[in-house]
Amino acid sequence: MIIALRQVYPGMTAACWRRLHRDGEDALPRRVDQCFAMMPAQRWRGIWNDYFEGQQFCAAGRRCSGGYDRTQPWITFADGVRPTSDLPTNRRYVIEFIGRRTKMPGFYGHLGSSDHEIVVDRVISITPAPADAASAPRR
Repeated sequence: MIIALRQVYPGMTAACWRRLHRDGEDALPRRVDQCFAMMPAQRWRGIWNDYFEGQQFCAAGRRCSGGYDRTQPWITFADGVRPTSDLPTNRRYVIEFIGRRTKMPGFYGHLGSSDHEIVVDRVISITPAPADAASAPRR
């Protein structure tokens, strides 16, 4: 069982492994950065697909579909950062932000639909994406 979980949760910290073993999956923190090794914060720009049960990010310069693609990181927002309170959901946005990506690929996001997850620490800008945006704009 532990070997299978290590394949599903690569990069999990030792403290979270102990918590998982002792108290079960429901005891794990909600945010990925509280249990998984993360890359240093960096500036990102691209398209955020903000859909029901789908929060994927397509980095600038990549050609991306509007549907699920494991190679597009799942995107979450640190507490108090999420910009959608004034924006409609089920849309695509051009977004620039400071964020941290998981170090190890795994099964992140809704039903493990992405290889990585990015936690947005600060939004720099966000605007609705053009309807024909098939790729993330370059800077």
